[in-house]
Amino acid sequence: TAKHMTIIGDKTHYGNAQEFALKLSETLNIPTKHSNMSEFVHGTHRGVDRNSFIIVILTDETHKEVIETIIGLE
Repeated sequence: TAKHMTIIGDKTHYGNAQEFALKLSETLNIPTKHSNMSEFVHGTHRGVDRNSFIIVILTDETHKEVIETIIGLE
């Protein structure tokens, strides 16, 4: 079970990330925050650990490699 969640919305999906984070926080009672890609790669990612759950809403695959590197996926 996730202890906290981060919803990342890229470009036009930033508003979706905000709303999704709010709804998840209200319904699951888990601390949830939203971020855009630049905020995430410049510091927010430091709060990610094994107890984190991250949802990424991408417009395209521009940042896919960055996300995979940060969260340790191959």
